[in-house]
Amino acid sequence: MMFVFRAAFWIAVVSAFAPSALLGHGEANADAVVADAQDMTRQVTEFCDQAGAICEAGAEAGDFLDILADVAAVRVNRWLEEREAASTASDS
Repeated sequence: MMFVFRAAFWIAVVSAFAPSALLGHGEANADAVVADAQDMTRQVTEFCDQAGAICEAGAEAGDFLDILADVAAVRVNRWLEEREAASTASDS
């Protein structure tokens, strides 16, 4: 369930700071964005109250994706360090 709340939060943050042309209208109205985020949070909360097992599964999937992202980040950092070390060795 925490995953769903985190997702709703980040969607609200991105929509609040997205350029107005990207949002599809001329002016970005901060009050409307906040109201939409609150409405989305309310809908997600109601859904999770009705279908708790689905939200629990979503939270577990989110935790698993966090672990996968951490592993991927470690591997990318290791690859970048090896690449930098090889570049430094070839420059010497």
